Amino acid sequence: MDTSIFLSHNREDKEFVRHLALDLRRAGIIAWLDEAEIKPGDSIIDKIEDGLKGSKYLAVILSPTSVNSSVDRKLKYV
Repeated sequence: MDTSIFLSHNREDKEFVRHLALDLRRAGIIAWLDEAEIKPGDSIIDKIEDGLKGSKYLAVILSPTSVNSSVDRKLKYV
């Protein structure tokens, strides 16, 4: 498997994650980014699952926005 990483992030951090993905690609690392991989009509759940299964690593991007989001607060109870 190639060196690949799934980038999990809050949509408010999209600009930062785009730059991170570009930097990773320049370093020869395959970066899975939702906006590049999920097309109109795709099953979002299926595409994310495929992205996770196909990636060697997972990066969870934490920021004040993501830590304070209602989705992330709910996840701590899962």
